[in-house]
Amino acid sequence: MSRSNAEPRLSTLTALIVCDNDETLLGLRAYLSRASIAARATRSLADAWSQIASVDALVLFPDDFDTGQVTDGLSRVLATAFRTFVIVVTADFQCFESLVQSTGGSRAVVMPKPVWGWTILDLLRARLESRA
Repeated sequence: MSRSNAEPRLSTLTALIVCDNDETLLGLRAYLSRASIAARATRSLADAWSQIASVDALVLFPDDFDTGQVTDGLSRVLATAFRTFVIVVTADFQCFESLVQSTGGSRAVVMPKPVWGWTILDLLRARLESRA
C-alpha cells in the first residue's frame, strides 16, 4: 500500500496523550496531528480515564503522576472491554510491564524512556492497520 493511500485513514485514529510535561505533551500532540492523527492531550488522569471509551489509543507518561493512581486506573482500563490501545512510556519499565502482563497485555505496550515521536507514531499506525 502506498503512503498516500494510508495517510487519510490515519485521521480515523484518535489518540489521547496524558502527560504533565509541557514540552512532551504539546510536542507529541503537534507531531501526531501533523501525521494526520486526531491527537488530544490532557494533564489530568481523571480526565484521561473519563475519555478512554472515546479514543482509539492512549499514550500515557505515568512518571509524571502518583504511581498508585496510575496503576489503579490503568488496571481498570486494561480489564475492560474497551478497544483502546495503550502505550505506556516510563522510566519504571518493570513496574508497568508487570502490570500490563498481569492484565492481559495484548492491548498495551510499555516502552522505556526515552522514546522518539516516530516510534509512537509507528505503533499507532501498526495498530490501525491491524484493525483494518
